[in-house]
Amino acid sequence: MKSKPAVAVVSGGISGEREVSLGSGQAVYSGLKDDFGAEMFELREASLPDGLDPKGHVVFSTLHGTFGEDGAFQQLL
Repeated sequence: MKSKPAVAVVSGGISGEREVSLGSGQAVYSGLKDDFGAEMFELREASLPDGLDPKGHVVFSTLHGTFGEDGAFQQLL
């Protein structure tokens, strides 16, 4: 049986849309946690959150605004 990937849901961020992102992240996490064992990561600065391994996780970003929609976060992956 093929194992399911580790899913990292990333939310929060450094923009004025942080609260919206946290809500989006919680909704995505709730939908994925039971079937995929998703982990929630809250971004608080312009860097990868501790514990997030870009090679070991499938990353589902719910970041909005600066650092989430400008490609900066994606470059770190």
